[in-house]
Amino acid sequence: KMSKNDKITKEKERLMKEVLGKNRGATYDSVDAKTYLERKDNALKQANNIMDELNSLLLQQQKELGKMNEKITQENKGSFSDEAMEKLQKDIEKDFGVKIDSVGEVLVQNEIPKEVFDEIRDNLNKEVIGQSEAIDKIGIAIRRPFVMKSQEGKAKNSFVVRGSQGSGRHTLITKMAKELYKKHIFISDEVYTIDMGLYNSSTQEQLFLQDLYMAIKGKGSIICFENFEIGYAPFLRMINDLVVSGKMMLNKRYIVHQGQLLESQTGLVNQAVNSLSVAGKYLVFITDQKLSKVIDSFGTSFMDHVYDVVELKPIEEQYVGQVITNKLEELKKKTKDNLQINLTHEQSVIDFITKYYDKQNGIESINDYVLSFYKELSEIKLKDLLSTNQDVNIYINEDKPVVLINETIMPLIKYEDKEKALNEINKELEDVVGLNMVKNYVKSL
Repeated sequence: KMSKNDKITKEKERLMKEVLGKNRGATYDSVDAKTYLERKDNALKQANNIMDELNSLLLQQQKELGKMNEKITQENKGSFSDEAMEKLQKDIEKDFGVKIDSVGEVLVQNEIPKEVFDEIRDNLNKEVIGQSEAIDKIGIAIRRPFVMKSQEGKAKNSFVVRGSQGSGRHTLITKMAKELYKKHIFISDEVYTIDMGLYNSSTQEQLFLQDLYMAIKGKGSIICFENFEIGYAPFLRMINDLVVSGKMMLNKRYIVHQGQLLESQTGLVNQAVNSLSVAGKYLVFITDQKLSKVIDSFGTSFMDHVYDVVELKPIEEQYVGQVITNKLEELKKKTKDNLQINLTHEQSVIDFITKYYDKQNGIESINDYVLSFYKELSEIKLKDLLSTNQDVNIYINEDKPVVLINETIMPLIKYEDKEKALNEINKELEDVVGLNMVKNYVKSL
């Protein structure tokens, strides 16, 4: 079994062989002087192109290494750790004089064909119902850096996604990431979301920086920030620095240990982390407030570096049925993959959700119903009441969604537990004077 160092050495040798091992000219034995000099001259000319060719190969190798690392990690056999991968990158830089950027960055550098985005737009219109204008705008936001060419060291693009709660803001972003991944524009479909409302004092700086560091170092290309309207001002200034300059300086010295960002307790240390960079990432700011609130949070210099504002409309009544149908189709696939059952539903289930979903919370409220269905079906599976490939049908009985399992009617929503929890939360919030924005945020959670 090869050690990690052996794997790194072998990969370096393969790169050398691929670039330098090509036929650069025949041997010079038994040839006349003129032929020898001509071949030597040709060899020197070819050598001038070696580094350009190496750069091209290393860019491709960057993507291949990311896929290789992911595959081997899943197999859990002698995988490249983050430290090993970092060592490989540094060794290649030392040996060849070529710097390899983080594998988490967007790899495509040229303009993406319009036909590709047309296909992505068509796919999104089938999944994010009634938001065609927003889909067009987020497509422009993604394409912008490929046309304008983003500045080195800065984010690919920073943009705002506005819309009422439940309008599908998160859904649009995650669906777009999945489509870009399918088209090999992104190397991952992961989307990282940082809730700025969770960090409300300097005592949470370590937690905030760790969450931010993990998002920056992840393979996903999109980092979302939400609830910044109630965020802690010093942390918001750090985010503003990332948007304006692409980099934020840390006021303490940190080290990375097993993927964790830890404050250094000693003096000077090797490879200390004193700044964070978002080069190659998309920064997305999700809000249900006016743009003036965004400016209040970050300042005017922030908006100078925001080129796109994506606006989503509240979900229209005519599209509600299709949205619910799409969500139930996703549930069907999820239960097939994870619970090994064949799920179906009656039209009455769509009518039920249409009637009772919280219109103020829109898609999020619909998601709550679907998630409740999945949780209850999982509980039934855990009790060994479902066999593999069993047919399970959701229907409405006495104005409640249920399934019939072994001649027993089982509810898919636990009303008593939900109402009890909500009543307790609302009672506690009523005792709090003022802080309406914070109270509304807690209620939305």
